[in-house]
Amino acid sequence: MLQNGRWPLVKYFTAIIALVFVICLAVYLSISNKRISPSFSVFEPSLDNIPLANNEIYVDDSEAQNLFNEVTIYCWILTTKTGVVTKAAGVNFTWAPRCNKHIFFASAYGDETTLPPLPGMPVTPTAMPKVTFDLSAGKRKEYTTANGDNFATISIGDVIFIDTPEGYQNLTEKSREVLQYLYLTELNNFDWFLKADDDTYMIMENLRHLVRGLDKTKPSYLGYQLEPSWFDSPYMSGGAGYIFNRAGLKLLVEKGIQTKGTCRESGSFEDLEVGRCAIKSGVSIYNSVDKFERETFHPDRIHDYIPGPPPQWLYYYSRNKPKGGSECCSQLSISFHRMSTQDMLIFDHLLYKTSVYGRNMAGKFPQFFKYGAVRQLPNGIPTMKTSN
Repeated sequence: MLQNGRWPLVKYFTAIIALVFVICLAVYLSISNKRISPSFSVFEPSLDNIPLANNEIYVDDSEAQNLFNEVTIYCWILTTKTGVVTKAAGVNFTWAPRCNKHIFFASAYGDETTLPPLPGMPVTPTAMPKVTFDLSAGKRKEYTTANGDNFATISIGDVIFIDTPEGYQNLTEKSREVLQYLYLTELNNFDWFLKADDDTYMIMENLRHLVRGLDKTKPSYLGYQLEPSWFDSPYMSGGAGYIFNRAGLKLLVEKGIQTKGTCRESGSFEDLEVGRCAIKSGVSIYNSVDKFERETFHPDRIHDYIPGPPPQWLYYYSRNKPKGGSECCSQLSISFHRMSTQDMLIFDHLLYKTSVYGRNMAGKFPQFFKYGAVRQLPNGIPTMKTSN
């Protein structure tokens, strides 16, 4: 009897609990599916009137955009068949789209080899994993230079395969053909021509700020300057990247590469031979350090300089005394070499998607770089001194 009297109360109590649960669940789901707008007006673009580089980052990049249109740079990036399917992804995902145009250049045939352990050391070829491409699917084009030389290219997307063999020991020949290709096809389309490797990270905005202070009509050549005593010529580190303006590329090709007997055609070291050829052709080397004597181009990773000391090989090769720690690198640094894909992604994120609130660069610094042209000795060899 007692149990039967309690049964209706239990049913009602259970029903009430179930109803409350359903109501709470409905309210929770309704709220969780809504996007809650922040109450801070700073997150509302229409109120702040802050230019957005994209939909997620608040930054005023109007000056960078103006520079992009004012100073046009073609980036030619040396890689290999293996690099096309590995390292090129990191370059494409980070700095390369900030060039006005960029193309990867690989060799059409031959075996790949690793770089020597230090610049200038003899090469011991080491077999690399083989990657093959169906080059018959690409667009082939033949070229003839002013001195009668012939070469061919095969284009597949943003990669151009040059008709030269792979291998570090063949980079001089490969670079000569790329430079002639640029001369024949792109000379009048861009102001500057930047060479980089597939493990080089470039800060293009800083590079544009550097080169816009130079006279575009004067043949110019810039980068991280190497001047070891056992070579007869200074030159720019290939890994740190080097850049010619249109007048410099024109003179390099016409008076150097296409003039038989003037410049070496194969073997040796690519960056050394390009530098030698540029000087023989009459192209001027310009300083790229800033007003505080800090380097802008760097042939190693940033964590090879900080906390320091810098890599030992730099003391034997560098034109300027290497510095480590906070003095290693310009505030407007341009390049770092030997960067892995992970390095590039992290570096790019810190530069372009991270800000320190309340800190902005003070002014535009039109005189931030030294610019001085390298002086010439009576024998024509540049010295370690620079002119004002």
